[in-house]
Amino acid sequence: MAAYRAAEKLQDLKTGETIDFSRKQGVIYSEIITPENAPEWAHNRQELWNRSEAAHRRGDAVIAREIQLSLPCELSDGQRQELTTNFARFMAEKYNVAVDMNLHAPNQEGDDRNYHAHLLICTRPFDETKPQGLGNNVRAFDAITHQKAATENHVELWRSTWAQQMNDALERADIRDTDGVTIKVDHRSYERQGVDQEPTIKEGTAATAKARRGEETERSQINDEIRQRNEDRAKLAEEIRADVQELDTLMRRQAELMAAHEIRETITPSKDPTETLVPREAKHLIAAELQSAPEVREVVTPSEDPTDTLTPRNAQHWIAPEVPQAAQVAAPEVQPPQEVSDAITPSEDPTETLAPREAKHLVASEVSRGLTAANDNKPDHPDYERLQSETEEKYWGRVERSLKRLKEPKAELNREPKGPRFGY
Repeated sequence: MAAYRAAEKLQDLKTGETIDFSRKQGVIYSEIITPENAPEWAHNRQELWNRSEAAHRRGDAVIAREIQLSLPCELSDGQRQELTTNFARFMAEKYNVAVDMNLHAPNQEGDDRNYHAHLLICTRPFDETKPQGLGNNVRAFDAITHQKAATENHVELWRSTWAQQMNDALERADIRDTDGVTIKVDHRSYERQGVDQEPTIKEGTAATAKARRGEETERSQINDEIRQRNEDRAKLAEEIRADVQELDTLMRRQAELMAAHEIRETITPSKDPTETLVPREAKHLIAAELQSAPEVREVVTPSEDPTDTLTPRNAQHWIAPEVPQAAQVAAPEVQPPQEVSDAITPSEDPTETLAPREAKHLVASEVSRGLTAANDNKPDHPDYERLQSETEEKYWGRVERSLKRLKEPKAELNREPKGPRFGY
């Protein structure tokens, strides 16, 4: 085996037979990798394997374990050699053994991407105290002993180490796929990776040779069926992803429509009917009241307190026109106080409101002061008291109705927005 993998001529000292594969083609590179402080004879291929044969007494003894590595065709010869050497050195140093490494080129009649390497690993570690300089068998290389002892699965370690070293080599070489993403390999199965894909089976050299000649084999047919099922799975997965993306777009659009049509916000109930916690909603309601109410005149006196001047435009909604009219009919010769005559110009925006609760106090204060001024200067008129009482009653009735409507939800605020609905 060693002569064939290395394409060399070797002699078996035990049988006296000479094995010559020196004319074999396709061996790119060959080297024996050993740990540090290994003896010099370990780098001689013929002496190494003859000593290994002599160390085993049984006729069915396992002289070496072979590992075959698939090498990336995207790498250069030098990069593939460096990658294989790193893994062979990892095995040699971990188990203190010799590793016969041979890199092979693709077969001329086969796939031109099939670069690979063969590692012949000696099953006995170096031990100068033993007759042949080799110790007892490494248990990690014996599958039966490994299963009986229930020790760590070293094959999983080898596969994960090789995958990591190959990914590092691909990254250093900046090898990318058609999408511009760095190529990576994974030693785990599709099932362990969580990939919904069925693996193909190994066809072997005989089936591969027939396939090259255009002949169909049972294994190639099985792999064709597996590939077709994988293509169907990929198409179905793509359709599902497109449906999910479309559904997500519709859900976001529905949320935008609901946000655009949402007017009502939660209002905390209050004992004070004039207290509102959502100025935006109050603005819409007050705008409707101002449009339906008759035009009135502002008589709010500017206050010295800057906080009392925030709601003069609201005051026009709650002040009834009867109060000033009654004062003018009953006492035309009486002039209103100077502060009452300093009226504030109504705003061009009838919906502009800031604080309805504060307006109540301002209006009540101004109405009280206006009535007091009229009483102090009232003439001797028989209907004056009746007109004043009716005017005040009408005014406060209008105020209470307006405040009550502020707290009642409008029909349009309860209207559900139109749009697609989903059962989520």
